[in-house]
Amino acid sequence: MRPTLSKDDRRSYAVYVLLRPAERKLLERVREGRSRGAVLRDAFLAQYPQE
Repeated sequence: MRPTLSKDDRRSYAVYVLLRPAERKLLERVREGRSRGAVLRDAFLAQYPQE
């Protein structure tokens, strides 16, 4: 028997599962309370390091 989820859980779970590991890490940081702008800035700097 498959577990049943509410509509909201089902919708967010499907999106969460499809994320790549780096994107999932960013979402977890946003969920921890960091501002979305700071998380996006950190992600950008990680991908394009300043020399």
